[in-house]
Amino acid sequence: VKNVRDASEVGVIMCLLATACWLATMLQEVMDTLHFLRALAKRRGRRTVMLQEGEDLVLNSISHHRFFLVLVLVGIPRLLIAVFLTPTGISYLRYTLSPTELVLNAMALTFIIQIDEMFYEAFAPRRMKCVLRQLKPIPMGSFSMRHSGGLFSTLRLFILVAVLAGTYVFMLQPFYSRVKWAEEILCSGETDFIYSVHPGTGIVQATKSMAADFEGGLSETQQRVLELAHPNLSAWNKTIGRMASSRTIQVFMFPDPGAFRNKSQHYDSHAFSRIAATARDDIMEGSRTLACEDVDRISASIDVHVAGPRIKAATDGKSQSCTDVNTLCSRMSRNHLRALCPVTCGCSNIQDPPAGFFASPAWGCPMKCYTRLKASRGLYSGFLCSDALPEEFATNPSIKNYIKGFFEYFLSLMESGGGSISMGG
Repeated sequence: VKNVRDASEVGVIMCLLATACWLATMLQEVMDTLHFLRALAKRRGRRTVMLQEGEDLVLNSISHHRFFLVLVLVGIPRLLIAVFLTPTGISYLRYTLSPTELVLNAMALTFIIQIDEMFYEAFAPRRMKCVLRQLKPIPMGSFSMRHSGGLFSTLRLFILVAVLAGTYVFMLQPFYSRVKWAEEILCSGETDFIYSVHPGTGIVQATKSMAADFEGGLSETQQRVLELAHPNLSAWNKTIGRMASSRTIQVFMFPDPGAFRNKSQHYDSHAFSRIAATARDDIMEGSRTLACEDVDRISASIDVHVAGPRIKAATDGKSQSCTDVNTLCSRMSRNHLRALCPVTCGCSNIQDPPAGFFASPAWGCPMKCYTRLKASRGLYSGFLCSDALPEEFATNPSIKNYIKGFFEYFLSLMESGGGSISMGG
């Protein structure tokens, strides 16, 4: 969040400055390469001739095949690298949010074009280095100074301004508009809350958190710790001993615009701790907090505008009510559906549950349904137990449903390399 805020404040200006430095560096690289090739082209001859002038060497002429090798192996590669590396460097810089990292990345890009110099210093033969150190600069002639000097400078400035303008319009402005949008999403509006997704139902639960200015008060633990530490704070007398006087709240959110609905506007430590713990729960733990009732039948606990969309999401848009989802309950991937519609899925049925093999808390069914199921088994303890007939495996829909779920689970274990099987019921 800090990087997003920093980028939204000074990001465009810093990125334009870094981009300008990068473009100037690459333009200078291109111009140096062109001047180098132009100087060699003026010295082309039948053979390479170097003259001794005191302690210096003068390149009098360079053979055509040597010039061709320099052009193919040095000149053209350097130009291509500069041409392709320039837009890559601009893209690299525009995605850097932190101003500090922006400066470091600009320096790192400049380092890239110096790699060939480093390899030359490390691996070039000593004799070659001595020859190049003694070689005098090649005169460019009066034409370069008199006619092309101002033209090239003006051309470079025009290219720099044009590329910067294009970069700002087509790259920086859209990107930093999204960064500004992200900052408004993250930092504007109501920010003093936490949320967690219930592992069973998939419903987003949220509650108020303590505000940064302690308007919500201190918890009892915080109060005792601060009393022991007694830090030298100017606001100590205003904050110590102030406790939250709010009631427990629960906020359900689901993707409708403006679906953040508060039942209270105050911080509550119990609700805060409960929702923070929910974020660490698995499906089994989450099932302990669920009622053994279909969510679209509990108007006091979950609003219809929350239950309907959640059921629709759990059924991939096939239904918004628990009344007609029993054919989907037996699928392995429908944990949320079994948590939302436990009665329809038969989570508490002792016989022929529509959820089949997956009618257990490990697969989304509420723990209260499982407790009710165990109590029901006690009522049937006096009845005789007999094996199913062989033909029932092909004709009984409940047995077929259970076996189908078992094999779905078994195949998933084989695909993931699992070595053990946990029975569902």
